[in-house]
Amino acid sequence: PLTPMKLSIQHLQLLLRSNPDQLEERIERVAKTMVEQIDALSRIASEFSAFAKMPQPKNSLFELTALMRSVHELFVNERPEMSFELFLPPGEIFVFADKDHLMRVLNNLYKNAIQAVPDDRRGRIEGRIESLPDRQVRISVSDNGSGIPEDMRELVFVPNFTTKSSGTGIGLAIAKSIIEAARGRLYFETEVDQGTTFFIDLPMAEEAQSETEE
Repeated sequence: PLTPMKLSIQHLQLLLRSNPDQLEERIERVAKTMVEQIDALSRIASEFSAFAKMPQPKNSLFELTALMRSVHELFVNERPEMSFELFLPPGEIFVFADKDHLMRVLNNLYKNAIQAVPDDRRGRIEGRIESLPDRQVRISVSDNGSGIPEDMRELVFVPNFTTKSSGTGIGLAIAKSIIEAARGRLYFETEVDQGTTFFIDLPMAEEAQSETEE
């Protein structure tokens, strides 16, 4: 954001010397640009501050499918023009993690999935929870969006990397830290112009509790 701000001011200085008649109109445009860039800087500063001040997780035992359903239904209600599906296993699944942090991660994954869908395509978002061998559980959030270009995939979890014009690139870096703090793994599969799926693998409650207590 600092570069366009600097260029805008330099252009104003040039106009002041060479063509003062156009100055008023240009000032109005530059002022708008400056406000937008300052807002962007504010978002970046806030996100980096949140990343640096991420509190220690407060792990507790909670039921995972209820949390997933709650987050999923929030976005169903917010984006009725999109198609949403949720697949949950029968019965309850418990994990031992920071519930608020995990909710933040799920919200981030759903928002990213929605924003990945081009305007000329009807969005299809799918949430899923499934049991894995060795007392693991897998959460996934899929979209039918643009996919992630191959040359950008290694940067997805790097702070300050983003493919969105309004993004700060901190969300997925924070998400990865949160999941790893819960002894889990966050990763993705993607295909250009077909979509992306983000996966979270977590230990089920008994395993997570025993590891935490050691």
